[in-house]
Amino acid sequence: MQRRTPLTRGRRLAIVLLGVFAAVFVAIIAVAIRGEGRVYWHFLYAIPCGDKLGHFGLLAVFSVLLNTALGARRAPGRLAPCLIGSIALAVLMTLEEWSQLFIATRTFDPFDWLSSLAGIAAGGFLARLLSRATPRRDGETAGP
Repeated sequence: MQRRTPLTRGRRLAIVLLGVFAAVFVAIIAVAIRGEGRVYWHFLYAIPCGDKLGHFGLLAVFSVLLNTALGARRAPGRLAPCLIGSIALAVLMTLEEWSQLFIATRTFDPFDWLSSLAGIAAGGFLARLLSRATPRRDGETAGP
């Protein structure tokens, strides 16, 4: 049985920021469903691959916040190197991206999905690095 780690100041901050970011993220999806996305983030479409960079960046931030809030916990068993937050976020984003096939105002693009998954992986990696660098209360650094 895995021992629970105490909530550090960093994890508390991550939880608060995660709540705010999740609300903004839902608003972004709602705007996209209404078909008004290009009105708000037209600047991304002016940059080559800007849309893909947007997917990568948003999901990387989401992944860092989620995994930090969860204490960078790893999945049990064969998925051990994967973080629980990254797995959950990848499943949710896969469902969201593939649901675009059934929404008239959205356009499915597999490269958007792959950019999102890459952002989730990068964010999970960063969260793992941050969890290792965070000092414990006794002055040691966290886990391996």
